[in-house]
Amino acid sequence: MGMHSTADDASYLRPAENWFNNGIWKDNSVGASAYVQRPPLLGFIHLITYVISPTKAPLLLFVFSFAAHLLAIYLLFKVLRENMPERRAFYFSLIYASTPLFFGFLSYQITEAFAGSFMIIGIYLFTRKEFPLYKASLFLIILALFRPLLLLVFLPFLIHLLFKRTGKSALNWKQISLLSLAFLSLIGWEVRKHQYTGEWFNPHPIYHATNESQYRPLHEKFSNLFRVWESRPETFHEIMGSTWRIEPIQKKTIIDYCKQRKVPLNSETLFDLLSQYQKVNNAIQSDFKRDKINSETSAEVQLGKKVSQLTKHLKKTHPVAYWISTPLNGMREQVAKSHLNLAVFQENYRGTVWVESLRIVCVLLVLFIYLSLFISLLKRNYWQLFALGGLLYFIYLFWVQRMNEDRYLQPLLCFAFILAALTVHQFIEFIQKKRGTKSAS
Repeated sequence: MGMHSTADDASYLRPAENWFNNGIWKDNSVGASAYVQRPPLLGFIHLITYVISPTKAPLLLFVFSFAAHLLAIYLLFKVLRENMPERRAFYFSLIYASTPLFFGFLSYQITEAFAGSFMIIGIYLFTRKEFPLYKASLFLIILALFRPLLLLVFLPFLIHLLFKRTGKSALNWKQISLLSLAFLSLIGWEVRKHQYTGEWFNPHPIYHATNESQYRPLHEKFSNLFRVWESRPETFHEIMGSTWRIEPIQKKTIIDYCKQRKVPLNSETLFDLLSQYQKVNNAIQSDFKRDKINSETSAEVQLGKKVSQLTKHLKKTHPVAYWISTPLNGMREQVAKSHLNLAVFQENYRGTVWVESLRIVCVLLVLFIYLSLFISLLKRNYWQLFALGGLLYFIYLFWVQRMNEDRYLQPLLCFAFILAALTVHQFIEFIQKKRGTKSAS
């Protein structure tokens, strides 16, 4: 139905479909992560569309995401109109509505289809003159059940509300009931995650020893090792995928990789670790066929200790690479992207004058949006808090999470577009005021 598919779709959509058909909320993989791998809100939205029509659910999900996008555009215009002339607010809203980098994920069945709209809706709510703390809490609970890491964007403003004690007036029973239900939903989801994985407040519980896939604790340890130097997730997953196959890893491939990516590790050492990992994986896959595995094997534990110790050693002996070079490389590779992800730009008409011109315009716009985050830190109002929240999310992506896909930045671009528009507006006002002063003199 014109919808795009990704490898992540199943983990979002299958739990809702299985719950409707079989009465159990889980995807089709085997292991603890199958029950709690993704926050439930997008799955719940998909459940509504699936109940209406299982065959047309993808199209209905697009309708939902498009409706949220239209609402976000309307609220964007309202926020801008409160801070600049109406005509100027309209032009900025038109730029947001017509630029593909802001709506390229609407036809996807992952959280990016809604994330940008959620960011605009959140800014509208938080900038109301009378915004009770219970409404802020309700929105953030919904966001936590949708995509927890986006909470970082609104965290500084929430702290501001707590210290300012905004909305201290007594709550009525409806507000208390609504807030309690939302809070219980969030706590219930965390309890469920703990029940299956034994962990608390893990935003992405993808790894577990019961998983009958490559996403076991040892894979996570290798992921932490690669994060010392690697910034490209596709490269990491390609190497990890080769260790899940029977064909032996080619030594030359690892030697070339170490040279190309400037790995602060001897290629012989990395090759040896990966070869051991492949042997462990082959044994694990054989075990999957015979019996259910509920814990790490002794071989996994032993190799995991070796990988963890090496990771600590590299962090200690190569602090510049870990804390500066790798994050900056990730930024260099991700920041200057056009976010024109649709096939019409990447395949159908790539290389044509109009697409390449649009690509340049989008890259320049993206760079200015990022710049506006830093400029907005100088403002002495709540936009400073939003800028701080955006930078918190940005820093988390490149200094903590690492190995990011460009789609992780899409919610931030939608969020910070308002800051960019206000920055341009204030610059225009400054120029006009300066011209007016010269004319008067």
